[in-house]
Amino acid sequence: YIRKHLGGITKDTLDVENLEKKLEDMEIENRELKSKLAKLETSGDE
Repeated sequence: YIRKHLGGITKDTLDVENLEKKLEDMEIENRELKSKLAKLETSGDE
């Protein structure tokens, strides 16, 4: 209990950090794809 709840870096902490990094990467990719889609929709209107 003490190691898990009061210890330093644990497996859970590393998992959270990895998930936060993945989330950040996915948010960036999502913004890029939305931008690309907007450009395609704009060029399709011409």
